[in-house]
Amino acid sequence: MIKRSPLVSVAQHLGAEFIEVGGWKFARRFTSVAAEMAAARSGVALADSSPHGKVMIEGAQAAEALRAAFGAAPEAIGGGAPTDAGHLYRLRREVFYMSTPPSGEANVIERVETAARAASLFVTATDVSHGLADLRLLGPRARDVLSKLCALDFSPERFSDQTLRQTSVAKTKQMVLRRDFGPLPVFQLIGAQSLAAYLWEVVMAAGREYGIVPMGVEAMRDLERAG
Repeated sequence: MIKRSPLVSVAQHLGAEFIEVGGWKFARRFTSVAAEMAAARSGVALADSSPHGKVMIEGAQAAEALRAAFGAAPEAIGGGAPTDAGHLYRLRREVFYMSTPPSGEANVIERVETAARAASLFVTATDVSHGLADLRLLGPRARDVLSKLCALDFSPERFSDQTLRQTSVAKTKQMVLRRDFGPLPVFQLIGAQSLAAYLWEVVMAAGREYGIVPMGVEAMRDLERAG
């Protein structure tokens, strides 16, 4: 059975073409890949990445298990690190969050549980993919858009690449992650699926003065590869 991004209806209304990735249906492109990439590089674009896997890893020994499974466990609260299975962030002292490619969550959970069993560690890994949406704001004006919706300081000095903060965005509870594609700033907004359509509309409205455009997965992948 094909799973649907919570933003499929929004994308249909905008005339998107669709694609299936990892068992999920979501927007392939809205206009052309070249136009969407150009908009992100010169201004700002908004993409739906909800099909990406999302895993919470918790426990007093979570950092030890993650180092055994992936060779990484960020030391600082809000810090991040890339791994071969996805991008790992530390939410609190005993709580970590892993973002994976679509359908990558099962692999992460298996590796964490295997590492924990091997070392007799008490750790839990939970798939939260179906409850959370993932919107990505890409481009040099992404910080300007977010600053209209959130009180955080998004300057590079205060919110650098591989950083996570939990905060309110347009009066919704979100995890805000920064994971750049090379020199291109990229911010992820991760929150309840039930609020995804609302948040999409609010972000698009906030970005109108900067020429924001919707972006499909093809352009986003090409930008990531180019980065």
